[in-house]
Amino acid sequence: MKLTNEYPEQIQNYVNTFFEQKFFLIVLKEEGIREQIAFDLICKGCFDKFIKGENIDLDIDTLEKILKKSMIKSIMEGLKDRGLIDSVIDEKDEDVYFPTPMGKILIEKLKSDDEVMEIVNKIKTEDGKM
Repeated sequence: MKLTNEYPEQIQNYVNTFFEQKFFLIVLKEEGIREQIAFDLICKGCFDKFIKGENIDLDIDTLEKILKKSMIKSIMEGLKDRGLIDSVIDEKDEDVYFPTPMGKILIEKLKSDDEVMEIVNKIKTEDGKM
């Protein structure tokens, strides 16, 4: 199955070579990455190089960064599918996510759950973030 989008055929053909590899598809599935999201973001990475007049081949570091972004976007889209968040496109053509009313209710319920807050605080302590 060939994936498609609005990018030039040359880029789509190159990116589809990744999706013809069983190992690549296994990685996407194991990491919960939606194929169309990964395809679109990889095409975008190649297109950025294409418009600069560069070779569209991606090095492993760039591909890894794109796959991480694909994983995050797949998670966010899953939450969106469940009605917990929604999104708008900003002036940089990027998704901006925000909680829906149902998402806000869930956030408040989770804040009142001591076990959940213990996990959140542990993550904050370990990462120094959040």
